[in-house]
Amino acid sequence: MSTKRVIRMDEVKKLTGLSRATINRYRANDDFPKNLQLGANSIGFFENEVIEWLESRRTQ
Repeated sequence: MSTKRVIRMDEVKKLTGLSRATINRYRANDDFPKNLQLGANSIGFFENEVIEWLESRRTQ
């Protein structure tokens, strides 16, 4: 069984080096991993999907 770690926006910002506005721009264009709704006002992302996205950007 593989566990997937969920990270919140602050950690996504640190991991990617991008601002919240830039991440949201990528999300609006469907060019960022899908988020998970964690609560009424909170979202998270699977860490492995964010890392895969970063690696795919490196090859472009």
